[in-house]
Amino acid sequence: VDSISIYMKRDNDYQIIGANDSLLSTASILDGSGMLIFENLLLPVNGELLELTAIVWLNDNNCKNGNLINLGFAAGNDLFFTEIVEYDAVFPVTNAEDFVIDAFQSSQVSVMAVDEGTFFGGQIN
Repeated sequence: VDSISIYMKRDNDYQIIGANDSLLSTASILDGSGMLIFENLLLPVNGELLELTAIVWLNDNNCKNGNLINLGFAAGNDLFFTEIVEYDAVFPVTNAEDFVIDAFQSSQVSVMAVDEGTFFGGQIN
């Protein structure tokens, strides 16, 4: 994983980042962790939900099909606030299932020159 971006969802469509959604923060990932900073983010009051979506950016030189990604918070002390905030969560907070990388890139293929020749149907070598 190269980096992660967090968007506030405003249209209830979690498959697509739309024009109404807001980018809140982007962070580089190092050794499986990153720090996202949300400046001037107003948290909802009275138990309202704040719906967020994470976008994971892969480095095509290092990603391999079959690798697994699971985003989450290991413990409550992974969350830092500038003001007193009450939250209710059972940690760790993670996805129910891992996401499997399936992103074969053409840049990962080496193409080697071959001698000229004529090839015929059914030819093996």
